[in-house]
Amino acid sequence: MLSIVLASVFAVQLASMPDATCKGEGEGNYRVIDVKNSDARVVVFGDRHSTDPADPFFHEVERLVTELSPTVIVVEGQPGGPKPESRTVAIQHGGAGGLACWLASRSSVPCVYADLTEDEEARRLLKKYQADEVLVYFVVRVLAYFNPRPAAERPPGDLVEFALRRAAPLVGKPTASQEDLAMMWRRVLHRRFDPKEVTTDWHHPFKKEMITQRISREDNALREPYMIEQLIGAATPGARVFAVYGEGHVCSMRRRLRDGLQKNAKH
Repeated sequence: MLSIVLASVFAVQLASMPDATCKGEGEGNYRVIDVKNSDARVVVFGDRHSTDPADPFFHEVERLVTELSPTVIVVEGQPGGPKPESRTVAIQHGGAGGLACWLASRSSVPCVYADLTEDEEARRLLKKYQADEVLVYFVVRVLAYFNPRPAAERPPGDLVEFALRRAAPLVGKPTASQEDLAMMWRRVLHRRFDPKEVTTDWHHPFKKEMITQRISREDNALREPYMIEQLIGAATPGARVFAVYGEGHVCSMRRRLRDGLQKNAKH
């Protein structure tokens, strides 16, 4: 379930910035868009990537799923890890997407992960950026997510080693060590190597001072069209689709989702 969050955390881009025309339910706390055609209905929930089971935000996910009674659930990110044994674990490891998939399993409803694989994500980024740059970006993304988390919500062992094992093979550097990473870090980021100081600001896609911020915006621009394509594909005749995407995507996808569903209905 860690993969769900790692692939989606802070998944917003400049083109996804909510505008004045996006007045989703719960504006300011969470965003929901409800799009339908003559054959299918799609409800998209904007996830703000909380992993606190006590957050009332998650009651809204449960309420919407109950009201829609979906035939399929679509979530941002990628599958990974064992099936969570409880609501609490599902949220701690996967946020709103994890909860949605847990609810799906309890109702024997398929849960589909609609995102680029990390292999494909890396392959596309490597067309524009150097391997060292992409590796540092992936490591920053992992550290930014886990640094503020309590030990119970972190992967076991050293966090930098975990990030390297996950990311280094994706960029063709499977034997990269922490010493190698430290040298790349200084060269790419022009900062001292201190993993504990990494925050989400380091890959904030609305900013551009750091190369990891610029890569983040590029990365989200690569992922979003694919995510929308998968969502439209799930809206088969008679389908009731409940989807969980990062809230930064939700407002920007309203028009493209509506147009795609209308096009499907005509066929």
